[in-house]
Amino acid sequence: GRSGTLNMTGFVVLTYLSRGIKPGADPEFGETLRKGVEYLMRNRHKDAIALAALAEAYGLSRNPNIRQIVEQSLNDLADQMKETIWGPHRDGSKAKEPRDLTKLTFYVMALRSAQLSRFKIPNLQKGLDKLREGFLHQANKKHGGFSSAFYGPPKLNYPRIMMWHYMLGVVGMQYVGAGDNPV
Repeated sequence: GRSGTLNMTGFVVLTYLSRGIKPGADPEFGETLRKGVEYLMRNRHKDAIALAALAEAYGLSRNPNIRQIVEQSLNDLADQMKETIWGPHRDGSKAKEPRDLTKLTFYVMALRSAQLSRFKIPNLQKGLDKLREGFLHQANKKHGGFSSAFYGPPKLNYPRIMMWHYMLGVVGMQYVGAGDNPV
């Protein structure tokens, strides 16, 4: 019912795609999905969830229009991740990397979708490797769990009521090939 929210549109698009519905192809939901994908294509640089949804939309539909628009954004993301230094900068400079676990997870999903869809992303593996470092940086290696709102692992008394931190961390670690990591 609301318009103008990229992440919500991205979630909805991912929901339809997970059911195997292709944009424009399903008699009941195809037009709605097509409109959602087009909205995300116009705003793809602004949201990690939108980029992941578009990468998945291309993977399912093989629509060359989606590929053409999304491939550059995915290349930009991989290049950005390749240069990422996790943690607060000692010199006080502004950090460019994502600060929260949600963005990390959806960036991983976008790059993995690109990998599976055979996008031409020269720094794709380097980007995924840096994202793996990011997840490990957000992990509490001694007590388990992942943080989201700040750099570094959660402290011992970190509020553990937010189960989604664990879910995002575990899913993200699996997507980057670190599912067997003790964290």
